[in-house]
Amino acid sequence: MEEVVKSITLETKVDVPVKGAWKIWTKPSDIMQWNIPFDDWHSPKVENEVIPGGKFLFGMETSDASDGFDQAGTYDKVIPNEFIEYTVADGRKSRIVFS
Repeated sequence: MEEVVKSITLETKVDVPVKGAWKIWTKPSDIMQWNIPFDDWHSPKVENEVIPGGKFLFGMETSDASDGFDQAGTYDKVIPNEFIEYTVADGRKSRIVFS
């Protein structure tokens, strides 16, 4: 059986310099502000070592802590202010390009 590879490409424009976008995307205290999957959730725990081989863990949970999950993985390739490639724990891969 041949493996089917699916990919999604998203593009967004943010009105900040690349270095500012990089900081907001990689600094744990900033990630805690935007990494919220639903209005009644929050991100109380973020660990982020943005280097090749570095690990990340983004904890997300409801405001009343009745439900939650962790998003974890490993950075595969990192060039500061240019791009990040990573693999999440279930094997999915992502690439983020800053330009």
